[in-house]
Amino acid sequence: GMTQTGTMFDWLEDGVVLCVLANKLQAGICPRIARSTLKFKKMENISAFLQACRKLGVQEHTVFETVDLAEQKDLGLVTRCLLALKRLHGSKTSSEPPPPPPKPSPPKPSPPKPVDTASELRAAKAEIARLQARVADLEAELSRALTVKPPVAAEPAPPVAAKPSPPATVKPSPPLAATPVAPAAAPAVVGGRGGGFGLSAALERQKAAKYDLEAERTVSKW
Repeated sequence: GMTQTGTMFDWLEDGVVLCVLANKLQAGICPRIARSTLKFKKMENISAFLQACRKLGVQEHTVFETVDLAEQKDLGLVTRCLLALKRLHGSKTSSEPPPPPPKPSPPKPSPPKPVDTASELRAAKAEIARLQARVADLEAELSRALTVKPPVAAEPAPPVAAKPSPPATVKPSPPLAATPVAPAAAPAVVGGRGGGFGLSAALERQKAAKYDLEAERTVSKW
């Protein structure tokens, strides 16, 4: 280390040894150390050490003033401050991790908000009514889906009545007309006998020639 020259206070008055000590207790607590013979630079080192003492837990009434060491106004207070620092961190080195920061106190729980029972009850009733309406709609949809209409039976076609064939009309054949048979001619009277008989035969032949067959058929139908 560092060799002491003169009294302890002569050795500490520039603040360099004090800043090095503070950095051994907590690394980097005095980031800048002025190694100068100028008085105001020495006082800056002492002020940095005093700030480190406060951060390391030394009580404020034990911390000395800068002039107490720079001008040796109260060397007893300087000694008490160094003893308090030793009691707090005498066994620590720079290789040891810095002490953990104090745990923050847990936040106080906020008081519970007043509950508006009436409004919550109304909201609950409205929600129940909405759910019941929804359940009713779902039941109606399910009922419609499960209802199966019976198939409509096709009406049988009426039987087609067969038209009766008209009976065949048989035209009656006309009755065959009997061929009139001419009366046999009376034998001729030979020798002048029976001259009257000859005339009768001629008349008969004339009558037969005038016979009307159509008239006979008409009378027959009537």
